[in-house]
Amino acid sequence: MVTAVGLLTVACHHERTAGGPFVAGKPPGMGTPAKVASGKTAGSLADYIARVRKLSESARPIRPEIPVAELTDPALRASLGRLAQSKTPEHYWQVGESYRRLGVLDQAYDYLDQAVHLDAGYAPAWDSLARVWRDWGAPEFGLGDASRAVYFGTNVAAYKNTLGTVLVALGRFPEARQAFAAALTYEPNAAWALNNLCFVDMQEGRLADARSHCEAAVARAPEFRVARQNLVRTLAMISSPPAAVVSAPAATRRATAATPAP
Repeated sequence: MVTAVGLLTVACHHERTAGGPFVAGKPPGMGTPAKVASGKTAGSLADYIARVRKLSESARPIRPEIPVAELTDPALRASLGRLAQSKTPEHYWQVGESYRRLGVLDQAYDYLDQAVHLDAGYAPAWDSLARVWRDWGAPEFGLGDASRAVYFGTNVAAYKNTLGTVLVALGRFPEARQAFAAALTYEPNAAWALNNLCFVDMQEGRLADARSHCEAAVARAPEFRVARQNLVRTLAMISSPPAAVVSAPAATRRATAATPAP
């Protein structure tokens, strides 16, 4: 049972790269532009980025990955072409999202950061930056960006979902529950938000609620593999609750610490 709980997964309303606990979905639409100060801090963020870049560089094979991605991924190639024609926040975001989807997070960060420098109220880029930080294993740096995405994209369920996944990675389950519930107010049939509520319910030992939310997610999206897996795990936890509930917090830290994609 401990092994099963260690595999609990959280859903994200965006693309997936191999190996992570986040699942597929459609990227949200554009946010409403607005010019304001970004409020980003430089010191520890810059240090962290430098360390990640150094580790990423040393981990790359002799044959560079990025040129191959630019040649073989049609979406990335198309987004780079649009950016070459017009350097808008949307086009920087599209390139950053393509790199993020491919798992090239340092490149993704550069383009997304440029997008919010051009328009500090551009919600899609803030949302993507939050997911980059989360997937880098530094959700504490992504919390502010996720909050900005929600602020500038008030009615976008996907942004609230991203905020919830960042809060899950930080172990702040009650706040994550509120974020996922808020996402459902805008997209009541969103299986990914229902699955995430199921996940939080499991961590807090609310197994009846977890079962209800996972069953609802599977009913709305029968092909949703992660929701089906979480339903099976919920039923297993109901059958043997003491071991499952005690091990849940540690399992969550393991599951969310290695999130290479949304």
